[in-house]
Amino acid sequence: MLSQMGNRIFHKIIILLFQTLLLAVPCKAQADLTSEIIRDKITQIRFFEQVKLGEAPIASTRVLPEIYEQRQFEPLWKRASNVTELIDAVGTIKKDGLNPRDYHYNELRRYHRTIQAIGDDDPWLAADFDILLTDSLIRLVYHLYFGKVDPTTFNPGWNLTRRFNLKNPARAIQDMIIGGLIATTIDSLKPQYPGYRRLKAALAKYEKIQSAGGWPVIPAGAVMRKGDRGPRIALLRKRLAATDGAPQGIGDPELFDDALESAVKRFQLREEIDSDGIVGRPTLNELNYPVTGRIDQIRANLERLRWFLHDLPEKFVVVDIAGFTLDVYTRNRIIWTARAQVGDPYTQTPCFKTRLKYMVFNPTWTVPPGIAGREYLPKLIENPDFLSETDLKVIDSDGREINPAGINWKRYANRRFPYRFFQAPGPENPLGRIKFICPNPYYVYLHDTPEAEKFREGWRAFSAGCIRVEKPLEFAVLLMDNENKWNLDKIRKSIESGRTRTVFLPRKMPIMFLYFTVRVEYNEMIHFRDDIYGRDDAVIKGLNAPFEFKHPGEIYF
Repeated sequence: MLSQMGNRIFHKIIILLFQTLLLAVPCKAQADLTSEIIRDKITQIRFFEQVKLGEAPIASTRVLPEIYEQRQFEPLWKRASNVTELIDAVGTIKKDGLNPRDYHYNELRRYHRTIQAIGDDDPWLAADFDILLTDSLIRLVYHLYFGKVDPTTFNPGWNLTRRFNLKNPARAIQDMIIGGLIATTIDSLKPQYPGYRRLKAALAKYEKIQSAGGWPVIPAGAVMRKGDRGPRIALLRKRLAATDGAPQGIGDPELFDDALESAVKRFQLREEIDSDGIVGRPTLNELNYPVTGRIDQIRANLERLRWFLHDLPEKFVVVDIAGFTLDVYTRNRIIWTARAQVGDPYTQTPCFKTRLKYMVFNPTWTVPPGIAGREYLPKLIENPDFLSETDLKVIDSDGREINPAGINWKRYANRRFPYRFFQAPGPENPLGRIKFICPNPYYVYLHDTPEAEKFREGWRAFSAGCIRVEKPLEFAVLLMDNENKWNLDKIRKSIESGRTRTVFLPRKMPIMFLYFTVRVEYNEMIHFRDDIYGRDDAVIKGLNAPFEFKHPGEIYF
C-alpha cells in the first residue's frame, strides 16, 4: 500500500498527465474543456485541501466541491450580472465592518479585468474565475450568517450561534447563483433590524471623519469650563466640530462660550459621562480617544449583532451588560427600559440566552459558597456581631441551623468553608423583594436590590454576576402581561404580605444576556461605553485575522 505521501505524489502525476491530454485535444468544445478543468481543480481541492488560484487560497473544502459535483462540474457564473453584483457586494462589505480581502476582492477584480480584456476564450482562466467566485460567495454567506469571529473562543458557554438548518448549504449557494439575484440575496442575509442599520451609519460617519484627517489631540492641562480662554479651547472646539456640532468660524475660537458648552454636554451624553459641560480628566480622555479606535469599536459591535440578530421572536428581553440596562423589545423596538447593575470584573456576567420562567415574591437568600468564604467570612472574623446585624442564619450542608456562637471563624480563614449563610425575606435581603428566575448553568438570575442608590451611578458593575434590576415591579407587570390579574397594585400587596410566593409567567419569555460597547439610539445619537470586561480587543483581533471557517455546530464548509 502506498504511503500517504506517495499517494499524493502519484495523484499529482495523474493530474499533470491529465492536463497534458486536455491540451492535446484541440477539437474539444470549450465549455466541456472548462468543465473538465473545473473537475481537475475540484479533485485537487478534495484531495489536497490547499489550492491557490492566483494569490487566493480556496477555503471551502466541503461545500464548494459538493456544488460542482452536483452540477457535473458545469460552470456556475454564466450571467455577467451575477459576477458584477458579487464583486460590487464584496467591494462594499467594508460598510458592514468586514474586510473585502477575506472574499478575494483583489483577485476577483484582477481576473475580471483580464477576462474583459482578452475575452472568455481561455478555459483555464474561465475555470479558475468560476471557482474563485464561488469560494468568495461561500465565504461571504458564511460570515453574514454566523459572523467572522467565533464567540465560543472567549465565551465557552455561548449558545446564541444559529445553525444553517434551512437547507443543504451547497444547494442554497447554487440557488443564489442560478436565481440571478446575488445582490438582493446578500443584502437579505445581513441582519434586518434597525439597530444594525444605525450602527452601519455610525461606521460610515466615523470613517468619513477618519478620511478627513480625524480630530486633534488636546494636551493635558487644567479643567476647561465656560468662560475659559486659550489655545486648548480652540483645539476643543475643533475636536467637537467633528462629532458634536461645535460651531467653527463664529466668534472667538479660543473662548469657551455657551455654544461650546452645549457641544461638550452632547459629547458627554453620548459617552455616558456626567453631562456637566466641564472638561475634566474623564471627558478629556474620551475626547482624545483616536478615531481609529472608535471605528474598531463599531466594527466589533456590528460583529456581535451578526452573531445573534436573526430570526428573533416577537417579544424578548435583553440585558445589555456593558450598557448597564435591561430592555424589553416588541417587534424589534424597545417598549420598556430600566437601569441594571451587573457583575463586577472579577465575577463577570456571562453572555447567553435562555427563558424567564417564574418569579418569587419575598425571596430568601442562600449565600453562594464563594461569596461566603471570600466576602462574609472576613467580615465575621472582624465583627462577631455581623450575622445579627444582617439577619443572617448559619446552616450546615444538610440545611440545619447552627448556633454561630460555637464556631471559631478564624479556623476557616485558609480552609474550605463548610457552612452556608441563609437570610430570610425582608427589605435588607440582598435579593430585595422579588427575583426573576431563568434557568441556566451559570445560576445567573435577575432580582431587586436594597442598594437602589447605586442605580444613579454611571459605572454599575457591582454584583457577583446576577442582574440587579431598577423598577422590578414594573418589569413583573410586563412579564405577566395581564393587568386585570397582575397590575402594579396587586403585586405590591402580595409583596407587602411578607409571604414567599412563586408565580409562574403565563409564557416563558426569551431573554438574552449580551455585551455592547456601542449603541445608536433611534435619534441616531451614538453612545460609546466603557469596555468593562475588556472584551472588544479579542473581537477586533479576530476581525483583522486571516479568513478561516470556525465550524459552528455540525456545519463544515
